[in-house]
Amino acid sequence: MEPEARPTAPLPPPATRAAVDALDEWLMDHKFRAFESSWGPAAVGPGLSEDEVAALEKQRFAGEAEEEAPSCAVCLEEYTEGDVITPLSSSCSHKFHNGCIAKWLRRKRTCPVCRAPVTGGRQS
Repeated sequence: MEPEARPTAPLPPPATRAAVDALDEWLMDHKFRAFESSWGPAAVGPGLSEDEVAALEKQRFAGEAEEEAPSCAVCLEEYTEGDVITPLSSSCSHKFHNGCIAKWLRRKRTCPVCRAPVTGGRQS
């Protein structure tokens, strides 16, 4: 017996860059509200300055020979070869897409994963 053919809905139009950016901003704001509600705004202080964010170390992701590729904890996307990633500091080994963590650090000066304090500039 043949399965019934289901009517297919038309595909939505492709998302525009502005719509994707607006959704990204909304998701980031949602994460901040959740973060602040669990720790309170006083626990994290103001974000880093543009100069401090710009001075953070940057690396090119070269790919890994692992079965499961590592991913950015902010956007949840796996790193692909050539992505620019930023390790936060010697007290925290977490790495993120540079663009993702830059947005985060302009608002909060803590790691979004472990909440370790982050200072601007290259960490030693």
